[in-house]
Amino acid sequence: MASSKNKPDSFEFKSSGINSLERKISKEKVDSIIMNPIGIKTPLRLSEKDNDSLFEMHRNIEDVVRDNLRNLLLTNKGERLGRHDFGTSLRSLTFDRHYLA
Repeated sequence: MASSKNKPDSFEFKSSGINSLERKISKEKVDSIIMNPIGIKTPLRLSEKDNDSLFEMHRNIEDVVRDNLRNLLLTNKGERLGRHDFGTSLRSLTFDRHYLA
């Protein structure tokens, strides 16, 4: 039988990590973090800031998705050089008078 003297009541782990309550990040700290560029903003504009990119860049994934979706919807098929099947041709569908008669 084991003696109760050798059995600890609780464990102490001094280097077991960070408590989840201590890990909360304030909004000011998040805003101060410089995000890496994800995609180029369209229409193309030269970057006026002193950073390592030539053009203005998106740093937020929502902005990249919004910009890419807008480019897809506003591009007609055949307009993109090297990618003739890119686009939706919505302009030709919305302004086609053949179906209105």
